[in-house]
Amino acid sequence: MAQPPLSQAIRRLERDLDVRLFDRTSRSVELTEAGKVFLDESRRILAHLESAVLLTQRTAQGRAGKLSVSFTVPWAYEVVPAILRDFRALHPNVVLTLHEAWSAEQVQGLLTGSLDVGFVRLPGRYEAKGIEHIALRHDRLCVIVPPEHPLGDAKALSLKDLQGEEFILPPFRVEQGKEQFSFRMQITSLCIEAGYSPRIAQEASQMQTIVHLVEAGLGISLIPTWTSRHFSSRAIYRDLVCDSDLCRVTLAAAWKSTNPSVALTRFIETISGAPN
Repeated sequence: MAQPPLSQAIRRLERDLDVRLFDRTSRSVELTEAGKVFLDESRRILAHLESAVLLTQRTAQGRAGKLSVSFTVPWAYEVVPAILRDFRALHPNVVLTLHEAWSAEQVQGLLTGSLDVGFVRLPGRYEAKGIEHIALRHDRLCVIVPPEHPLGDAKALSLKDLQGEEFILPPFRVEQGKEQFSFRMQITSLCIEAGYSPRIAQEASQMQTIVHLVEAGLGISLIPTWTSRHFSSRAIYRDLVCDSDLCRVTLAAAWKSTNPSVALTRFIETISGAPN
């Protein structure tokens, strides 16, 4: 810029700010103290603007932004950490916020938009709500009985073998006056398929609590096989002979199909490469 237009621009700026930015003499022009502050702040604003532009561009590309992720414990510990590590390595500028919650609570969060990705247990009645999912890890139900229980002598057990036993199961889950398809409903449905309703001795929400109650001799239970790897116990685990789909449990990543987040798209791409 030529000197006259530059001088005019500076004088207009001083007039708008009502501040003298330069001390002028016949030999030199120097910034005043106020001018030095204005210069530093202007440089900071321009740097922040440049950063905002880059962040906006990265967010549009799914390389920045925020994702709220929830999982049900502890089975998810076998899968979720590796997915989070891989995603962070590919997209270090995406901020991940992690929560622990039951599957039904995660689905509610996906529907309301407070959650972007949930790691949930299947089977579950999510499809009608506009929730998509990818299966990540499959497991089977097994039977767990107290130490020295007569059923412990068998190598494998059927649902008929359990008729007449007292069960320790999680409570039913009811939300907004409606019963949810919970783990309790899954076990109850299995027993009904076998011709009986399970007799409930105790209720416990946590798998680890169920294992300890069985160990104490208060009843038997059906639980995912992974519990035998995670919880130390004297209780006896036996295979369940069963062809029903309800004898299987699956850990899945779930998200709302209409969520527009590009970072979510990148996260799903990372999940798609995870082994089953």
